[in-house]
Amino acid sequence: MTIIISTVWQIVNYDVWGNSKDGYEVNQSFYSGNVEMPVKLEVYNPGIEGEFYDGSPDDTNIRKALGITPRVRIYDPYCNERVIYANHVSTNYPLGELRLVSHDTLEFSPGKVITGYKWIKTDGKLYPVFKLANGDDLMEEDCCLELTDKYTKTEIIREFTKKLRLEGYAIPRRYLELDPDTF
Repeated sequence: MTIIISTVWQIVNYDVWGNSKDGYEVNQSFYSGNVEMPVKLEVYNPGIEGEFYDGSPDDTNIRKALGITPRVRIYDPYCNERVIYANHVSTNYPLGELRLVSHDTLEFSPGKVITGYKWIKTDGKLYPVFKLANGDDLMEEDCCLELTDKYTKTEIIREFTKKLRLEGYAIPRRYLELDPDTF
């Protein structure tokens, strides 16, 4: 099963010193905003005890987020999946970095991956019940809201997914309200 989630990355641009002959050095880095990027999660070791979901943004979205038009080489010398470093392929010029801020990691256990949801209505209140990749259901009574003119199903899902996102769940993009111009 493949799931596309939304992630938020902090954009870091560089003030670079040096030249192609002597090499380049990042003199100063500075934060220049956040960007929302889709990440495709794929399942590894399906059906066995070590099953997990993992993913990373693709090169096209990384280049778009950093405003880079030429090809780039993406590398991570410190094996830290929360930071992506981009350098120009032919000159090794440092172009910038992206720091993951929406999640602690892009590796999720099946108990932290949302695969669907359904509604349960009890005592005039509507409860969203999310299906997890491990087959369990997740229902949070604190997130129930009465279905009235004030709260629509969309608003209820939005509130619940906000809470789950803060708790580190991988939520498919289709359950989040996203700005289509972001991608």
